[in-house]
Amino acid sequence: MKEPALPDFEEQRLEALKKLRLWKSAPEEGFDRITRLVRLFMNAPAVQINLISEDNVWSKSSVGDLPTDCPRSNSFCAHAILEMDLLCFPDIDTKSDYADNGYLIDGQKPRFYVGVPLVVSGGLAVGTLCVFDVKPRTLQLEEYDMLRDFAQSIQQQFNLSGLERDGRFLVSQTSRLNTLLEALADGIVTIDNAGLIESVNTSAADIFGYNSAELIGTNFNDLMPDLGGGGWDGYLAILLDAKKSFQPTKKYDLKGVRKDGTLFPMELNIREMSLDGKRLYTGIIRDITTQKAIDDEIREGQQILEATKENIPSGLTVFDDQLRLKVFNSKSRILLDLPESAFQIGTSFKDIMVFMFDRGDFGHWPEKERAKQLKRILEDRRPHRFAHIIHLDRYIEITSSVMPGGGFISTLVDITTRLKNEEKLEALLKQANDANEAKTNFLSTISHEIRTPLNGVIGMAHMLKETSLNDEQQDMLQTVLHSGSTLLSLINDVLDMNKIESGNLEIENILCDLDEIVTAIKAPFMVQAQQKGISLDVNINPEVAVHVYSDPTRLRQILMNLLGNAMKFTEKGSIAISINPVKSEAVDMQITEISVSDTGVGIAEDRLEAIFHSFSQADNTINRRFGGTGLGLSIVRSLVRLMGGEIRVSSVKEQGTTFTVEVPLKIASADVIAEAATQLEAADLKEIGSLDVLVVEDTAMNAMITCSFLKSLGHNSEVAENGQIAVDRLAQSKFDLILMDVHMPVMDGIEATKHIRRRKSEEILPIIGVTAEAFTDRHTYMKKVGMNDVLTKPFTKDQLKKVIAKFFAHKAKETERPENDEAPGLLAGTKRYPIGSDAKMNDFFDQLGPDVTHSLIAKSPDAVRTELKTLQEGVTSGDSTVIYRAAHTIAGVASSMCAERLVEQATILKLNAENLSEIEKSLTAFEKTADETAQWWSGKIKAPQLD
Repeated sequence: MKEPALPDFEEQRLEALKKLRLWKSAPEEGFDRITRLVRLFMNAPAVQINLISEDNVWSKSSVGDLPTDCPRSNSFCAHAILEMDLLCFPDIDTKSDYADNGYLIDGQKPRFYVGVPLVVSGGLAVGTLCVFDVKPRTLQLEEYDMLRDFAQSIQQQFNLSGLERDGRFLVSQTSRLNTLLEALADGIVTIDNAGLIESVNTSAADIFGYNSAELIGTNFNDLMPDLGGGGWDGYLAILLDAKKSFQPTKKYDLKGVRKDGTLFPMELNIREMSLDGKRLYTGIIRDITTQKAIDDEIREGQQILEATKENIPSGLTVFDDQLRLKVFNSKSRILLDLPESAFQIGTSFKDIMVFMFDRGDFGHWPEKERAKQLKRILEDRRPHRFAHIIHLDRYIEITSSVMPGGGFISTLVDITTRLKNEEKLEALLKQANDANEAKTNFLSTISHEIRTPLNGVIGMAHMLKETSLNDEQQDMLQTVLHSGSTLLSLINDVLDMNKIESGNLEIENILCDLDEIVTAIKAPFMVQAQQKGISLDVNINPEVAVHVYSDPTRLRQILMNLLGNAMKFTEKGSIAISINPVKSEAVDMQITEISVSDTGVGIAEDRLEAIFHSFSQADNTINRRFGGTGLGLSIVRSLVRLMGGEIRVSSVKEQGTTFTVEVPLKIASADVIAEAATQLEAADLKEIGSLDVLVVEDTAMNAMITCSFLKSLGHNSEVAENGQIAVDRLAQSKFDLILMDVHMPVMDGIEATKHIRRRKSEEILPIIGVTAEAFTDRHTYMKKVGMNDVLTKPFTKDQLKKVIAKFFAHKAKETERPENDEAPGLLAGTKRYPIGSDAKMNDFFDQLGPDVTHSLIAKSPDAVRTELKTLQEGVTSGDSTVIYRAAHTIAGVASSMCAERLVEQATILKLNAENLSEIEKSLTAFEKTADETAQWWSGKIKAPQLD
């Protein structure tokens, strides 16, 4: 189709179209009615009233199957608006420029078109009335005239449509206004010049307690009391000045009268207006009952704050962001002793500081230094924490905080008396510290004085037991050892409490085996349980990581105390130890829960907390019935807390008690466990050659005991009675090790160690301090002066053996073994462990006596045999859980009965329970070790052998 040209004044035409506000508007019956009439009159299939924009032609009204929105460039109407009258194509096909138009009417191409321009004011054609037909036809004169009349009607409809829209807009705006007035919380009234109410919204009616209809025509005088004797008229008069000009901004405290006669505070704002020559007033009414109550509360609060500010014992100042004094109380001026002229609202911070500096409140400075000090304070924008009022000899503490919006607030306190009291307290604290130090020195001394002879008693008793004694003498010796151990335990409890109270108790963090600790503790208590006829069970959850970092000594102490308590207070029933893991967020940490339960006498609920206090027990009859100092549980709780854990207790009187300890323990890695096992193997003293040891000891009995222990361990020894002799002997002879007593005459062990280290600074010579002092700070000092380690009296042969092993593991020699004598696979290297430990078994005999020990040894082979059978069944069925439990039980029995190689091999099988093929390869060697262990046990007593 031919591209239509743009009409003249196109911009103005488009603006006129925009002002019609009809483009893409909703259908309107006025336009549709005309379209239908044209179609009827013209008897045509399609009629449209089209509007033409910059790019498109859109039908405001359309009948017939024609597009209602098309491009302007392909439209007949775009050509029609260029005509002064109308555009008619009797047969479109004869018009080559218009034949290719793309229009369809019910699937047929149009052949006839006539379009009449629709003109608005100014002669601008904004659209067309157009008629289409599918057959050619000739426009008749009558039709021509009628189409022009219809176009005139459409142009009139343009105006009518605009008026209708304006009317609807006014109605909607009025409706909105009324809705808004009804939605307002404030009351709105319209009052005529006589004071009569013409209109009122619902809020106004509600405020006064009426409905809206009741107030129409009412005089506003009835709604407010007289004001100056004139009511509404009087109020209106006040709003007029002398020249009768209205002043709507004036406000007065007014009272409204509700329908029920009650008065209420209200706020009334009046606006004057004129309508049709009639003067009216619009009143905005607000019930300010709540606001007035709030204002009264704020006013009361301000009065309270003002009274508080003036009555607090401290001074108070507030400086704004410009560092001007904004708030202060009289106490602050009194404390600073400033005249009113130098301390009032608006005074600058700088002026106050200069005044105080000039007076010497911050000290007397040389002129140059004074300027620096003053500048520093002003740049800091706050006063120093302490200001010293020299001329009043008082100390004023000034504490300042920055305010969010800038500036700062300060409080001023006279601390002169407090400082004097602190001086007195400091003196008292020094006296207390001196007294505490004296107590510590006393305990250190008394510890040494008690432990030294006790070391002799216990050491001699150990030596005596290695001689030939009859049964009665063995029993008497066992009583001596038991009494010595009890006395040592009591001393340790007292010293532990002192160390805990003084903060000198240190917790180690070394690799340890929970299984080994529990098993070692269980053995001696098992005998007591059998003697009392009660059961003692230990349950370690398989999910518990047994190789952890902790303090094994303190763990043993905790368990020993809890288990000892349970054993002491349980006369029938059972005692159970259970160890379970508690979920921890850290991957390498384990919260370990250790519970000790018994069926003993129980604890009254009101005494559950008291039992953890020093020297306290469940009731006054406990000590008489069961004995004890009442220190054990106090020490346990202190130790648990030092280890970062908690302890709790639950109990029912005459039914039993459960103590539960939770401690966080770091889990050891597999590499660390393997390395530790290797180090233990290397430290086997049976493979260390003979050592030459200098025993420096002034007490002949202690020296004899130590030399006896060394001899039984295969070492040579020589005694020096004091430090001076030791220093002289070292100048003449060479020794591998020195056991140095600390307290000696002539020259003590500390001085002797210093001399030796000065003379032999380049020589590696281990010096082990031997002392009865059990305080960590003293041990630390001993190591600081040159001792390599400290051994506390009284000590056992096994303890001496272990401390020597720390320094001579490098001298360990591999025992020659036949090539075919090494255990295979998992158990490779375990034959370096002895079948059994004679030293440990001897200690076992010492602790439990021969009768009980023989009984336990006799039961051990059967226990191992039963678990071996279970382990074999686990291998056959491929059940790693059965293998783990059986190996775990064998390791426990072997550990209790001093079978070192069986312990090591059972532990290895337990840790590798899921590796079935390797377990099966190792089974024969493991069974052989069990047989050799049974033979070793039978060497102690006559006992049945393993099949």
